[in-house]
Order: sequence, then C-alpha cells, then structure tokens
Amino acid sequence: LRDYVLIDQSTAHIEHFHKQDDGTWLLREYRGLEGMLRLQALEFEMPIRDIYEKVEWSEERSTP
Repeated sequence: LRDYVLIDQSTAHIEHFHKQDDGTWLLREYRGLEGMLRLQALEFEMPIRDIYEKVEWSEERSTP
C-alpha cells in the first residue's frame, strides 16, 4: 500500500496519504475543485473537478 485516499462526500475535500521510502506517511489535502490528484505508485492522475462531477451539493453546503 503506497497511497490512501479519503474523499469527502459533503464538501470538496480530499486527503491523500502517500507512503514515503522511509515508511512515514505524507499528507496532502485538496480543498475546492481546482487541482489534480496524482497517485505516483499507479502513474495515475485525475482532475479534482472530475472526481466531484456528478455530486449534487445541498443548498446548505456548497463547493468551496
């Protein structure tokens, strides 16, 4: 396991944990719809906007 990703369903917020070579975990947070999620171990990348493409935001919560 090299990457662990938590995706919030109620707001545009993603936590990406990447395991470093020394065994420690590096956290990168994404807030809002801008940016690109990259998983180096899988050579995968996806725009944050695409992850939330079909999410219907409630009126009390909106995208940041």
